[in-house]
Amino acid sequence: MQRLVLLMIVLLLVLLSCPMSPVSVLAADASRTVIMTTLEWPPYTSRSLPGQGASVLVAQAAFKAVGYTLEVHFYPWNRALLTARENLEVDGYFPEYKSVELERKYFFSDSIGSSPLGFIFGQNSGFHWEKMADLKAYSFGAILGYVNTEEFDGMAAKGDLRVRYAIDDATNIRLVALDRVDAAVIDRHVFRCLQGRPELEFTRGKVNFHPQVLEMKSLHLCFRKDDRGEQLKALFNEGLKRIDVETLQRKYFESNMDTSSRTMLPSP
Repeated sequence: MQRLVLLMIVLLLVLLSCPMSPVSVLAADASRTVIMTTLEWPPYTSRSLPGQGASVLVAQAAFKAVGYTLEVHFYPWNRALLTARENLEVDGYFPEYKSVELERKYFFSDSIGSSPLGFIFGQNSGFHWEKMADLKAYSFGAILGYVNTEEFDGMAAKGDLRVRYAIDDATNIRLVALDRVDAAVIDRHVFRCLQGRPELEFTRGKVNFHPQVLEMKSLHLCFRKDDRGEQLKALFNEGLKRIDVETLQRKYFESNMDTSSRTMLPSP
């Protein structure tokens, strides 16, 4: 009996001395539900779309691959950021573009998809650009709280660009159509989805996406910068390795985009 007890103690000490990976630590955690905030940003995230959008579909698939579930809460963008930052029950937010400032505040996942960021412009604006210096001649719409590109945001912060900030992309599409600004920064897929909505139908023929893309951005999950956030990032990245992100996003767009009107088909 004493030998059995001694053997059990030795085995316990061996197990306690073995380092556990972030994934194995969370695998032992009783909580297998991850809570993230997001916004209405079709076709990537939207309550009205199948699977709640392409980015939600990819994120859920990655978590499912490692035995976890994702719970998504929708808010206006700045409230989504505030909730992710201040509510300790929330693990983070998405989708987000990388920036040096944000990487100091959050753990960024590997890419969950790509986003062609560029400009929409009004038919009467005469807008055309080839290099960043060309942008100084125009006025722009942008979204308060959005990351765009390091150079564009830097020029705007220094006052080198005339920028009017709105609360959402739909507002900027209206501003461009009404000639309130010459152009606006927006993702190409988001523009096409929003322009197909009835309330923005009047902008067709008045607003177009410039063929020169500002930057092809990668999309990411942002996890709270604490022990659980670091562990969740490692777990999620492992899940991403087990799925085909690019194919999932492409097939989502192909399956849910109404090619005749270039709009997303709503969830049944």
